[in-house]
Amino acid sequence: MTRPQRNLISGPVSARLMLAAYTALIAYLALRPSVATGGLPGLDKVLHAGAFAVMALLAVWALGAARIAAACAGAFMVGLLIEAGQHALPYGRDASLGDIAANGLGCAAAAFAAKVWAPR
Repeated sequence: MTRPQRNLISGPVSARLMLAAYTALIAYLALRPSVATGGLPGLDKVLHAGAFAVMALLAVWALGAARIAAACAGAFMVGLLIEAGQHALPYGRDASLGDIAANGLGCAAAAFAAKVWAPR
């Protein structure tokens, strides 16, 4: 018996739906008019890293463990697109290299975690 070919969009349907919904939520939160939050210094970067780590892990779940690098790179690209969108917006949102770095750190942490804990 031959094994069926996996298409480019593999993984459970629920994983793909969760990834799409989560990506839309992050994009909405990042592109809406800025809300003054105050808070601890650096908390914004921690939230960026955490949000993109979750996005990358959802992408790994949706694409499969064999595509860890592609899933995490895709999540990072979403972050770049969001930062570009913030740069283009006329109201109170600013693109930041620090945010891009935090997004990348979150994606890298997710790639490491997926590589360590992925079933072999």
